[in-house]
Amino acid sequence: MNRAVKLAMLTVAIAAVSMALMRIAMLFLAPAAYALPPAGSPVLAENTTLPRGYESLAFDGRGIRGSYVSRGQRISLETVRGPPTPWLERLSDGGTPLFEIDARIMAGDGTQLLTQFGGDGPKNVSWDPGESAHPDEVSDQEAHARFEAAADALDALKGVRFARPFAPEYQALANLAGTAREMTAPGPVS
Repeated sequence: MNRAVKLAMLTVAIAAVSMALMRIAMLFLAPAAYALPPAGSPVLAENTTLPRGYESLAFDGRGIRGSYVSRGQRISLETVRGPPTPWLERLSDGGTPLFEIDARIMAGDGTQLLTQFGGDGPKNVSWDPGESAHPDEVSDQEAHARFEAAADALDALKGVRFARPFAPEYQALANLAGTAREMTAPGPVS
């Protein structure tokens, strides 16, 4: 090989190693870029208003809490951030979230409508659906109305800018939006 070809191959190899090292460094540094601020810090980015239907969206030091009203239904949402996802998992799958984040959506009476665990189990055992209070059964129509309101609450967050530290929580809530909308689809006719 001539000298120019060897130099070109060496340059490509150095670039590939540099990119790999940068990716590994980002896996370690990314969680620090999203460190949780003190309780009471604004959830939404500067100059962003509370979405229509939301009465509150606040950070309590451990997670986000929100209250939403639509179609005569009160919906609450909560997140709890757990530890960073192990970097080896994120290295093997670039779509893996930075943190293990639990998210849940509840009806006004406390019934859990949707719950997503961001790790091997709930960060708060009271979130386990088997542990929650089971209110009286509701009609299919009432259940449908609750899921419609839950879907509305999550849809209202689409495109809303969260403050940078809360971007992982935003993603966890956004992941629930499709499931909420699926729950409103008509079931099979008997």
